[in-house]
Amino acid sequence: MEILSQFNGISTIARLICDRNVIPVFGAGFSMNSSAYKGTVPDGKSATKMMKELLVKHCPKICEDDIKDIDFNETSELFIELVPKEIRTEFFKNFFTEVQIGTEQKELLEINWPYAYTLNIDDAIENTTYRFGKRRKIQLRGRQFT
Repeated sequence: MEILSQFNGISTIARLICDRNVIPVFGAGFSMNSSAYKGTVPDGKSATKMMKELLVKHCPKICEDDIKDIDFNETSELFIELVPKEIRTEFFKNFFTEVQIGTEQKELLEINWPYAYTLNIDDAIENTTYRFGKRRKIQLRGRQFT
């Protein structure tokens, strides 16, 4: 491994991007706090709290103490399994659709990446790239979409 100065590091990264040798992975932080249909995109901690509140509200057998120590993944599983579908649909629609990202995120998406991956469930990237007139091929579980 070579240690580079800040200038040389930035120059190297810029050259790699221009040569299309970088594949970005946009994670959960990419769109958090962005405007959504009826709220803002939550971070993982806030989404866990929101799902726990809906679990307690819509599942009479669950109380707050029962789920206070469970993590995001376990909360998500219970949320999908126990919260009524119409409530889940409203939750996802309100906080993860019609997402509008900021200028910095848009600038990252304007780069002509050879590929880009996302771990997000919101529609921010799709909304933004369609506005740029870019049609991206999306592959999900071996099926390709355009």
